[in-house]
Amino acid sequence: NQLFNLGLNYMWLDQYNNLDSRVCLRIIEERLKSNFVQKTLCDMENEKKCDIYKFLVDNFCLQYYLVKPIPKLYKKCISKIRLSSHNLLIETGRHKNIPRDQRLCPMCKLQFGQNSDIEDEYHFILICPTYRDLRKKFIKKYYWSNPSVYKFVQLLSANNVRDLCNLGKYIKKAFEKRSVNI
Repeated sequence: NQLFNLGLNYMWLDQYNNLDSRVCLRIIEERLKSNFVQKTLCDMENEKKCDIYKFLVDNFCLQYYLVKPIPKLYKKCISKIRLSSHNLLIETGRHKNIPRDQRLCPMCKLQFGQNSDIEDEYHFILICPTYRDLRKKFIKKYYWSNPSVYKFVQLLSANNVRDLCNLGKYIKKAFEKRSVNI
């Protein structure tokens, strides 16, 4: 059944015609990977979350920041942002059925008496004035000066160990500051 599902029914039908099992296994493995990638990309496209992840991952392999000599804690912080596994209102509001346009940053409201932007990962890392000092300390000016989604994706996809460590430190300290104030 699996061979038929993979469109490889000829392997079953011709199994007595001396097919090379190593070649067959390689073909099956490639077909399984291809089907997995295709299904996953389709699922991500139809998903209401994973907005950032869609921009960050263009191939299915172990991501750079996970194999570099970065403290585990910072890898975890970066992963939470990349995978939308955090308690920013963009996520918690989704669970509470709050319309997306009403998931406004509570830190902006608390600190400045105004709701400015949706509290998503982009706002949290590059925009929110509450974290300006942390941002200046840990993130290169290139990213937060005239920020854009393109720069945000670049930051989360950085290949420089120092930049990744600093991003992890920023995320950790910003979430600590947020938890104290909310």
